[in-house]
Amino acid sequence: MRFEITDDDAIWMAFGTAAEAMLSWGLRKSTALPDGTAQYPSIASTAIIAAPAIMVAYTGMRDPDRDVNRKLAAFLFGVGTSSLISYAIPRVLGGSSGTTATAARGLAVAPMRRA
Repeated sequence: MRFEITDDDAIWMAFGTAAEAMLSWGLRKSTALPDGTAQYPSIASTAIIAAPAIMVAYTGMRDPDRDVNRKLAAFLFGVGTSSLISYAIPRVLGGSSGTTATAARGLAVAPMRRA
């Protein structure tokens, strides 16, 4: 068998991506240090979320004889790929997910407060 993504898979992948985005947003807000430094996503949290999700999804979407629901597999594939992308994109673009918006705003406004 080969790995292929159908139209129904794309819909369930979108649901998985949206679920991971909401989870990431909540974790970024709740795991920030008092100075606003973000602790999520880290390489460990990305590996813990993405690796099992992608492995189960790939197995379920590639081999229909396995007892993995196709919709669940597509959902997990969306969660796993979204987790990888949300970790990788800031690093590829040269930014960092090391500061939250609150900390960045504080750093930007600090010079104005001194004047």
